[in-house]
Amino acid sequence: GVNLNLLACPASPMPAMDKAGPGNTYSVTMPSYVGISGASATSPEGIGAFPETRIRIFPVFCQLAGEMSWGGMLLANEITRLRDATDGASQIALIGEASDYVAGNVLGTKMRMDGAGTGGGWIRGADSSGTRSNYKASGTSPSRCYNLTTVMHPIGTNAMPYDTSCFNYMPNRPLLSPHLGGAHVGMVDGSVHFLSNDMDLIVLKRLATRDDASPIGEL
Repeated sequence: GVNLNLLACPASPMPAMDKAGPGNTYSVTMPSYVGISGASATSPEGIGAFPETRIRIFPVFCQLAGEMSWGGMLLANEITRLRDATDGASQIALIGEASDYVAGNVLGTKMRMDGAGTGGGWIRGADSSGTRSNYKASGTSPSRCYNLTTVMHPIGTNAMPYDTSCFNYMPNRPLLSPHLGGAHVGMVDGSVHFLSNDMDLIVLKRLATRDDASPIGEL
């Protein structure tokens, strides 16, 4: 496989490449960044209720239901244009870091957190067809889009409320980095900002949403 350095954060402690594909027969680049598809309406931390309705609810795995949003700019099986960014290009998050390990179960076992990495590498996208309420794979169950996340957790969340057996099914990778205090986020206008782990979750969800009519101003 080819190591695409452009997709990797130099500070990431995770190997730049990993095995993927049927039988883990391929060596592929595991990116440090993930596309942001919008924000969830709820959050398991008990904070962050948000008025987003363009959501597909995922089945409950390990007592947590995932939510995939179509309220951002990079969406599963759906195209947006710059004119859809009505909050303003400087006010909408497009991509974010997912460049550090998480504790993937109650024992604290470290697990890869790459945006598009776990399960397929940078080349893998959506396993499901359709959009929004019609987004589903075989039968009626949806599968996460491997290079996107829907913001559900605060920045820096690294102890997930489900274990490794369920992690691969969830569409809600947190924005997380090895940098002290926060993670980098790229906006629609091409600017990059370092956002604090202490950022209010509602503010983060507003940044993830293209048209909530509540731009937050200068970052």
